[in-house]
Parts: sequence; C-alpha cells; structure tokens
Amino acid sequence: MAARKDRRDWYALVCDRFDIRHFGEIRKQSKRLREVAQEAKELPTGATLPQDIYNALYKFEPPWNDKMAEEFRINRAVLEQLVELPEFQGLHATTQLDVTGSAVAVPALADAAFTILREKQEEYEERKKALNEARENAKQNPSPETERQEQEAQEKMEQTERAMRTALREGVRSAQKQVDDTNNALSMMWGDDPGAEGDAALGDKLKLAEELASNPKLRQIAEILGRIKLIAKRVQREKLRQESAEYSDVVLGNEIARMLPTEAAKLRHPLLKKDWMRRYVERSLMEYDLQEKKPIGRGPIVACIDESGSMAGLPDQWAKAVLLALAMIARKQKRGFAVIHFSSKHEIAESRFPGGAMTPEDIRKLAVHFYGGGTEFEAPLTKAVAILSESEFEKGDLIFITDGQAYTGEHVVEYFKKQKADRQFRAVLCQVGHEPPQHWSDLFDSTVVTQPNDPSFADTEALRVMLSV
Repeated sequence: MAARKDRRDWYALVCDRFDIRHFGEIRKQSKRLREVAQEAKELPTGATLPQDIYNALYKFEPPWNDKMAEEFRINRAVLEQLVELPEFQGLHATTQLDVTGSAVAVPALADAAFTILREKQEEYEERKKALNEARENAKQNPSPETERQEQEAQEKMEQTERAMRTALREGVRSAQKQVDDTNNALSMMWGDDPGAEGDAALGDKLKLAEELASNPKLRQIAEILGRIKLIAKRVQREKLRQESAEYSDVVLGNEIARMLPTEAAKLRHPLLKKDWMRRYVERSLMEYDLQEKKPIGRGPIVACIDESGSMAGLPDQWAKAVLLALAMIARKQKRGFAVIHFSSKHEIAESRFPGGAMTPEDIRKLAVHFYGGGTEFEAPLTKAVAILSESEFEKGDLIFITDGQAYTGEHVVEYFKKQKADRQFRAVLCQVGHEPPQHWSDLFDSTVVTQPNDPSFADTEALRVMLSV
C-alpha cells in the first residue's frame, strides 16, 4: 500500500496540494524527518501519518477528513486520541504557525504513533469491530445480556484507548522537551530579540535542533551561554552609557534642544521674550556644549580558542560559550568577527564573518569544533596579528583563551608586541586554571585567570573584561 502514490483519502486531516508540498520541502531539509518518512513507509498506514501530525501541530484548527479511506481509519483514531490530550494542547500553543517548532516535534510524536500501529492496531480494530457488533446486537435485541456484552466491549475499547493515550502522552512530553530545548538554544545561540532569527534558513535551524538532540556538549554550551549572555548584555549596556555624549560646558548658540532651563523660562515674560528672540537670531543664547565621548572598543573582534586535549570537557564548553557571546556582540553591533581555533603546530583553523553576519549553522560549527591535540602558541599569535593588520580588522580587539603554558619564541613575542603597538589593537588573555607563562607578562593589555572548579565558571570579573570589547 505504501508504494502507491499518496491519495487525499489517506489523510486523517484535510490536506491539500500546498500542505503536501510545504511539508515535503521541510522534509528535504531535515535528516531526522527523512528517517521518519522511511520508517513510516514500512507500516501499512504509516506513509501519511507524519504529514497528519505536522498539520495537527502547525495549523490553528485543522478540519477532519470525512472522506478518509476505511483502511486508514486507525490513523484518525490515533490523531483523535492525540489532540484531546491536555499535554498536546499545551504543545500546540507553542507550535502553531511555527514551522521550526512543528517540524522538531514531529519525530517524537511519530515514534509514539508508530509504536501504536505496530502493537495496538490489530487489537484496536478487533475491539472496535466487537464494540460495533455488540451495540448493533443490543439495539436489535435489547436484554440484560446484550447490554452486559456491550458494556464489556466498551470497557475493552476504553482499555485500548487508554494504552494509546499513555504512549502518545510520552511522545508529547518528549516532543515538548525537544521544542523547548530547541527554542531555548536558538534564543541563546542565535538571538532573543523579536525577529532575531527570522532571517536564519530553516535548514540551518533544523540541523542545529537535531545536533542539540544528539550532542550533550552542544546542550551544555547553550546552558552556559545563557548565563554568560546576561553578563554580556549588562557589560555592553554599561559601556554604552560610558560612550554616550555628556554636557561638558556652557557656550553661546541657538540650539533649542541644548538651551539652559533659565533661557527657556524667559519665554514666559513679555519683555524678556523679545530679548530672547533677539539673542536667538544672534546665536547668543546660553546652551550646553555637548561633547561626544571617545568610543570604547567598537572595532572588529578576533577570538583565539585553545582546543588542546587538556581543554576537553567543561573548559572547552565554557570557552565556546564565551566565544558565542562574543559572536552575539559582533552580530548585533555589525562588527567584523574572526575566530582562530588552535591546538598543535599544524592544527589551526580560521573563520571570518564580515560585519558579524553568521547563520545558525556557522554558530553550530564554531561550537562543536575541537582538535584535542597539543598546545602551540606561535601559529595562532602570528595568525591573529595577520588578521588585525588587515584594513577591515584594524584597531580591533583580540581575545585569547587558553589553559596552556607552552613556550613562545622571543622573536614571536617581540613581533607581537611591535605589531600591537603599530596596529593599535587591544589584546586580552584569559588563562584557564593557572597563571600565564612568565614571558607573557607584558604581552597582553589585560590578563584574567579563571578556575574550572565551578560548573558555570562564574568568574564575573574575568567575563566582564573579555565581554567589554
């Protein structure tokens, strides 16, 4: 049956050509949904069930298909039990008209529905048939015995339906967790302003969601990032206030917005108002002199992340959360952003994002990248200088995160110092676990040390220094 072309009477919910095409495009972009579709084809009535589940999640109140083929009625029975669950109604409030949320929820619900089709379909159809026959018999031959038979058939039917609801309830709970985790991670790793992720490709968001479901490291990074973002926002707000213009003196002019309150008061007096108008024409009103403060660290950002074996686990997760917080700052402020992943001598990778523009897939790749080799500093320091020497990265900020103590040649140290002075970039070192190498004492403008003994590395001062770029 599954080999035939899908027909409209196979669907439990009304499904038109647009619905089928819409879900088909989503399925093309999701490996997990393609796996679900393949599994569905192995069941006699499973082929159209993922589409029905998606429609139930995505649409506001989809109508039932009253022309459904009899052999597919089991699908409607499953859907009817599903949509009546209070847990599903809560999930639906989250997923309706949300393509990503609906697509993320389908696999867990489909798994539960497939289990029912495998384990309960034959029982359901037998008990449904028995109940219909008992009802007809009680109607045609009313008696205490036929009523008892009808009651017994009804109880067996309800027992089957309760088992179906139990399986579906577990599926809904799993789907709700998947949707919540995905929404939280997209908010943490991509943006939580209204519409912040609207320009992100659906395929990228679905890939991130699938990675979150299978990658504990990514989930941990998202959790740590949530705490770090709160600090990042606070630091950036404080820095913005410091950069704002201030009234530094009183001068003469005719800028109404900067006029002293005493000058404004003269407008209420008939004689003084004439004097005010004369001095307005002569540009001799007393007003505040507005001085713009020099911007603090509004240039491009370059982040060097140590991915040696000793950074594995919590240190790397924390470093990646800091990296993604820096990426958030660069993206929101449209600042150039570059990342250098490094480990052993030949293990070095570079990524650039002009104007801070990046996708959820870029974010995912930055987060999961890891070498796990040794530690060598000369290559990343040289690469960082090369990037900061380019016109689009001039006068930028360098953030260098490591737990290493590797020796750095004097020629590289001196070269870095000279280029930093000539190129006027700022460099911040974050040393994880212990003090930095002695020969780096004057290499960086700021050095912070953080200890990996706290699950969140909640060293606020270290974070404030790095996130004040």
